[in-house]
Amino acid sequence: MAKTERLFNILLKINTKKHFTIKELSEEFNVSTRTISRDLNELCSFGIPLYSERGPHGGFRLINQNGILPSIAFSHDEAISLFFACQSLQYYNSLPFENDVKSALDKFYHYLPLDFKKRIDSMSKRIIFLTPKRKEKNLFLKEAMDAAINQEVIKIEYESKKGKSKRVIQPIGVYSCNGYWYLPAYCFIRNQNRLFRVDRIKSFEIKHGFHLKKDFTNLSLDRWFNTIDSKPSELVRLQVSLTREGVLKCDFNPWVRENIQLSENGSGTINTHLNKEEIPYMSEFFFGLGTDAKVQEPAEMVNLIKKQAANLLGMYN
Repeated sequence: MAKTERLFNILLKINTKKHFTIKELSEEFNVSTRTISRDLNELCSFGIPLYSERGPHGGFRLINQNGILPSIAFSHDEAISLFFACQSLQYYNSLPFENDVKSALDKFYHYLPLDFKKRIDSMSKRIIFLTPKRKEKNLFLKEAMDAAINQEVIKIEYESKKGKSKRVIQPIGVYSCNGYWYLPAYCFIRNQNRLFRVDRIKSFEIKHGFHLKKDFTNLSLDRWFNTIDSKPSELVRLQVSLTREGVLKCDFNPWVRENIQLSENGSGTINTHLNKEEIPYMSEFFFGLGTDAKVQEPAEMVNLIKKQAANLLGMYN
């Protein structure tokens, strides 16, 4: 085995074993202990943080227990794809791993070949993955993500339109949509799954030893979305006419966009069913489209939009 290949394989081995001895590596790679000692010294010179322990149970271990990833060879397109995948996060006001993303991106760019860098520099001037920037601060985004991963129960103070309230919840996961971060969780006060905006969480406390804790091992975020979509609820018919401009304005709402039936002239119609509890939210959405959207059904939504229009008119009279 060539030296370069052996060094790479040793790095893989110590990254998974965490604790090892020179004799173990010598036997596994079929070389002398002196050769392994030289290899370990060389890895240390490359910046691999190894720590030597003396005594009958001594040996070596990685100082950083999070591990060190070995070098990976990327093709031209793979390298550019990874760079822009990370860079697409730059417009988020908050990330659960904000500093790590910037650090990783800087390291990745630093070690790229010159022609790769030139290509990325050129593309950076022409391509942007735009996400709406929100001014709201997500004070507990990383903590919420960790609680979901570790299946921990948390006590939060939550601020909604109705005011502040205390909740005891068990997070299922976190996801981002339209610049906001959301936290689906089981609420032990409401005894059902609820959806929380992370920026509205004002305090955060882990409830250790909570005896009613749920087992979410098999409940992934994907499965939660499917459960929500298939959840029985009272449905009402939704009928909306959209101008061409109205169709374009609906592009930022994935659910509305998917239910638009386009006409040849670019206008559109919506003829579908809607959960009744969504009527207030969707009323505000279609009201915001002005004369580019006209709701025919449900009557409750039509009346809400009329009321909003009357209130707006009253402000200017």
